Amino acid sequence: MSFSRRPGARAVRAPSGWLYADLNPMWRAHYLDLSHCRLAKCRARLLKATDADLTELPTGSFVAMAIAAASAYGASTESALVAYVAAALERKLDPNDEFKGSSAVVLASYHGYTMVLRMLLGAGASLHGHALRAATKNGQHATLAAALAHPDASALLRHQERATDSALFLAIERRDVESARLLTQIGGARLTDYDLVCITANKRMRIEAMRLLPLVAQLHPMLDPARWAKPLHWSFPTSDRTMLNLIWYTAHRTGAILGSPCQLPEELWLRIFSHVERGWWARRELYPLGRPLANVLTINILNESGERDSSLPLDYAL
Repeated sequence: MSFSRRPGARAVRAPSGWLYADLNPMWRAHYLDLSHCRLAKCRARLLKATDADLTELPTGSFVAMAIAAASAYGASTESALVAYVAAALERKLDPNDEFKGSSAVVLASYHGYTMVLRMLLGAGASLHGHALRAATKNGQHATLAAALAHPDASALLRHQERATDSALFLAIERRDVESARLLTQIGGARLTDYDLVCITANKRMRIEAMRLLPLVAQLHPMLDPARWAKPLHWSFPTSDRTMLNLIWYTAHRTGAILGSPCQLPEELWLRIFSHVERGWWARRELYPLGRPLANVLTINILNESGERDSSLPLDYAL
C-alpha cells in the first residue's frame, strides 16, 4: 500500500551546496537525529559504525552540531551530550569540528559545557581567543576557568593586545567582576591601549566612571582604583605599563651597577606620579586627547613599525 503526498504539500529539499546533501543514508539519518537532539541514538550509531563508515564522513565529527542541538533542548541533555562526545573521541574523530562557522570549542565555551570543553581540549582541540570571549560574553565562569587552565590561554590573551575582541574589555563592559578576576588573576589579561580608547571614547555610557573603576574597586577593595598600585598594574593600558616597567627597570639596573638600591627622587613621585592617570603615556594615534608626554613611547620605546622594542623589558619586577 502506497501513500501519496497530500495535495498542495511541497517536498522538503536540501538547498544547493548543502554540506550534508551527499551523505549516505546512514549519516543522513544521523544528521536528522542530531537536529532533533536524539543523542543516545546517535551515540549508539556512532559506536556501531565500522571504520569504512567513518571514512565516508565528508568532514568533522558532528560534535559541534550536537552541542548546538543540546543547548536548544535544555540542561537535561547534558549527560547525553557528554556521552556522545566521549563516543566521538573514542572513535578518533576530529575534535576541531565546526557547525555554521563556530567550532565545537567555542560552542562548548559559550553554552557552559565545562566537561565537554575539557574533553575536547584533552583530545587535542585548538583553543583560540574566540572561545575565551564566548565564555566571557555568556557569563560562563566555570567554563572560562577551564579554558584559562589550558597552556595556550595566557598567550592568547597576550595576543589580544592589538585585537578588537579583548575578553577583558568585554568583562568590563558587562560589569562581570568574576570574569575579570579569572582573566586577570589566572589568565594574566591586562588592559590594552585599544581597550582604553573604547572605554574613554564612549562618552554616552561613561564606561570608565560607571564600569571600569567600580569593577577595579570590587576586585581590590583596599586600594584607590584611580591611582596606580602594584595590584592594579593590570588595569593600566599597555603604554602606561611599558613606561612604568622601564622606570622600574632603570632604577633596579642603576642600583645593580652601583651596588646599592637606587631610589627615585621624591620630586618625581610628588609632582608627577601622584597625577598619573590611565592613558598618561598612551600614543597619540591610540589616545588622541593630547595628554602630557603622549608621544614619549613613539620616540623612545616603540620601533619604526609602531611595535614595542623587544630589547626592552616587559613587566619587569611587576
